[in-house]
Amino acid sequence: MNQVVNETDIQEPVRVVEIGVKGLFGLYDHTVKLKDERVTIIHGPNGVGKTVFLQAINVFLSRNSANPGLFKEVFVIFNDGQQAAFRGKMLESKDIPNLPYPTYFIDVKRLCDTSDKVHRIKQLVNHLSEKIDKAKVSYSEYSQSLDQSFPIRLIKTTVLEENFQKNTLMKMFSQIDWQRKRYQSIGLLEASDQFSDNEFELANLKPEQYTTMTLYAKDTKAKLDILEPLATKIEKLIAILNHKLKNKKVFLEHKNGLVIRNSNDVELTWDSLSSGEQHLFVLIYELLLKVEPNTLVLIDEPELSLHISWQRELVDDFLGIIKLNSFDIVLATHSPSIINDHSNLMVAFKSNIQQEVA
Repeated sequence: MNQVVNETDIQEPVRVVEIGVKGLFGLYDHTVKLKDERVTIIHGPNGVGKTVFLQAINVFLSRNSANPGLFKEVFVIFNDGQQAAFRGKMLESKDIPNLPYPTYFIDVKRLCDTSDKVHRIKQLVNHLSEKIDKAKVSYSEYSQSLDQSFPIRLIKTTVLEENFQKNTLMKMFSQIDWQRKRYQSIGLLEASDQFSDNEFELANLKPEQYTTMTLYAKDTKAKLDILEPLATKIEKLIAILNHKLKNKKVFLEHKNGLVIRNSNDVELTWDSLSSGEQHLFVLIYELLLKVEPNTLVLIDEPELSLHISWQRELVDDFLGIIKLNSFDIVLATHSPSIINDHSNLMVAFKSNIQQEVA
């Protein structure tokens, strides 16, 4: 007997809902309640500790430690009621159930990762190639598993009424064809990897063939769905970049990977991009393809090198990405253009000494 699961019985993932630092520089108490929209914008004058605040939260959550010389206390409250605080004493993971908590810090030096002497964007382009290769391996392994079990599952499949089978099968192959074409357009599948319902002449199948083809279609759809999460993120990456770039476009090609070409279809090198284009690429790529779900993302000055028009769109870009990847962003900015029409997401760090921010 199938057990009915109540929506109220499904546990919400643990999330950070409030963060704070007290006695920052011996002067400031800053508390931030994260916004329900999952993007929270910290703003304030220079010198009130926005960057140090983000750094302290990052180190505390990810390493269970902090630098007590810069503040008296750092604390975090979770949606399950758990609280964690550092008051000069090192915590052990066993002391707080939710620690360490996943964080991802994007600081102002985001273009300066030269640990392996490879250009930062080239690192990310290589990272995408690796993700695609892994996804294709998973696709291949799952395909092999389904193919091996196909005869046994076919024998166990119940024969359905012919008209129902025909209508359903036509819709299924139409969906499969659309999905394949999407993956081909972004380079995940080769253009030759395609078919349509005409290839199988679905309308002319004999009644006893519908069961076989229906199971085949279900398997094909299941195989393609292995690639869907990555495909959706790649589509979002390309759409955001190409919406903003002028006289150049980003493509994912099956043989060449992620490339950028100018309006004359000449391939460009990634280090030929402007500083603003590079900053944009790094921000959007990392949020889409490096940050894991249910992570607290901390971004310092996302406006760096970006044109005002790009700044105005950035929070909307972040909100769209969060719908795909389900994490929280806390960002610190000096730019009113970043805030744009999202004043409801703002939290002010004031220079008033020892003033808590709600």
